[in-house]
Amino acid sequence: MGELMKILKKDITTVESGIIAHGVNCQRAMGSGVALALLNKWALVREQYMTRGKGKQMLGTVDEVKVEPNISVFNCYTQEYFGREGKRYASPAAICVALLEVADIACERKVPMYIPLIGCQLGGLSVEQDLVPILEQIELMYEDLDLNICVL
Repeated sequence: MGELMKILKKDITTVESGIIAHGVNCQRAMGSGVALALLNKWALVREQYMTRGKGKQMLGTVDEVKVEPNISVFNCYTQEYFGREGKRYASPAAICVALLEVADIACERKVPMYIPLIGCQLGGLSVEQDLVPILEQIELMYEDLDLNICVL
């Protein structure tokens, strides 16, 4: 990964200010992984998600949830379906579109952006083959972005 990205051994729910962007499915099912951790801390993340659209047309879209005065969580619709069979549920194209939109907002607001290894756990993607190229593209497009990848 490039020089602008920082890998942090940090629980993403402990971020104190900035933008948190994570992946969600398009089925209104939020009950595992990072999404579960976020909804356990801020119930509003799930409440708002449940009021949004459902289905393939949501792929690549984002939804901002202001959870604290200095923190916004962006639900990024990155996979149509979900499961635990190890299939590729996450869409690299949807991740790219969603993260580019959030990166644009983070730069505009001049706040740091935090992400998990989006799409690479339950979503079935490879960090090196799928996520790193997306993050490198974002780095090239947004030189001023303070991008932090939270891993535990």
